[in-house]
Amino acid sequence: MKSALPLAVLALVGAPSSALAQGEPTPAPTAPVPAELSVSVKGLTKGQVLAGSKYTVEGVIRPFVAGQKVTVRVSRHGRRVASQEVSVREDGTVGRFSLQLKATGHGTTAVQATHEQTAEMAGEKSDTRKFRVVAARA
Repeated sequence: MKSALPLAVLALVGAPSSALAQGEPTPAPTAPVPAELSVSVKGLTKGQVLAGSKYTVEGVIRPFVAGQKVTVRVSRHGRRVASQEVSVREDGTVGRFSLQLKATGHGTTAVQATHEQTAEMAGEKSDTRKFRVVAARA
């Protein structure tokens, strides 16, 4: 009986490593899903809006992944004038978001949406959409 133990140890040492691994292989970590983000501005007339009027920023993120958020940034003359995080809602295979804002000040205004990377989805920025805010004439 004493000689059986050393033989068992020798058998394990000489066995291929795959024979020792009895469990399932460890799955490789999954990469975040790539995102595609677009934004548009509604409520404009000929690319402009009157100061004090409301306009809507709408966007689409592909594909839809539950629980994602998008930050909409509005800037004028290179300075941020508004920034708000909005939830993405499901619309088939895409996610949609919208935000209604009031046009303030005057001049060229830029809007851009950003999705920060999460464990489920890669980060992405939309193209910048520009329009003019003009003063109301009396």
